[in-house]
Amino acid sequence: MSKALQVPNDWKPAKIKDVAQINPRSNSVDDDTLVTFLPMNAVSESGIIQGDEIRKAIDVKNGFTSFESGDVLVAKITPCFENYKGCLCKELKNDRGYGSTEFHVLRPKKSITGEYLHILTRTHHFRGTGELNMTGTAGQKRVPAIFLENYEFQLPPLPEQKAIAALLSTWDEATEKTEKLIQAKERWFKWLLND
Repeated sequence: MSKALQVPNDWKPAKIKDVAQINPRSNSVDDDTLVTFLPMNAVSESGIIQGDEIRKAIDVKNGFTSFESGDVLVAKITPCFENYKGCLCKELKNDRGYGSTEFHVLRPKKSITGEYLHILTRTHHFRGTGELNMTGTAGQKRVPAIFLENYEFQLPPLPEQKAIAALLSTWDEATEKTEKLIQAKERWFKWLLND
């Protein structure tokens, strides 16, 4: 017989809407400001930004999703959602970004760190429950914002969130380095074949 996991007493029940703004509007930015642009293929399935582009705001501020440094992106469309596409936005050019309209944006409030919110959105429970709540037809199913708003979880105190994120970030760094090594190997292999 297995024991149910016990949640520490200082972890409190919460919904994402309690701890983050969902799809918030960003303040306007001057047309000539350089910003980060993230098409869906620039976000890996391991939660890493790869292949972002720098563009002028005027070229992307209409017709794309806006976000800021510190925001968490979650792919909303199938199969990207099920494949764990999403990221924590760090080091955006001028702290601003625009990208695919198929991203939901979560902006952390004071009670949750961006790192912990990103971890939460990458759990099997979050992704599995989100998949069950998708709407639309087979090839165009999307996770609705209402799912994000009402997703329930146990919220640890900020010091524990930071400790959990610090531990898991070492794994993320190892994953990122491994992915970069694989990409470098593939480039070398192509180069050798062309020689």
